[in-house]
Amino acid sequence: MAQRAMRLNHARETVAAIRSSAGCRRTNEERFRLSRRQAYRYLQQAAHLKQPLLVGDTKIAFTVNFRKPWFGAFALSRTAQICR
Repeated sequence: MAQRAMRLNHARETVAAIRSSAGCRRTNEERFRLSRRQAYRYLQQAAHLKQPLLVGDTKIAFTVNFRKPWFGAFALSRTAQICR
């Protein structure tokens, strides 16, 4: 979501600064490595924005592997707490 907000905010700024849609599109293509169609979509959406979007924190996904004995004991303790 943060990436989309950043791209829309940039598109909104370029629309205000550059009057030609081709110039705005080219700027967005180069900055964010977008296809021509994606750049036009962001410009179309940005044209409807009345104010900049808030850019939230970037989320990172990761995987954690646990050894079975440790996780089994943890799961049992959580189940015991829930059943009380």
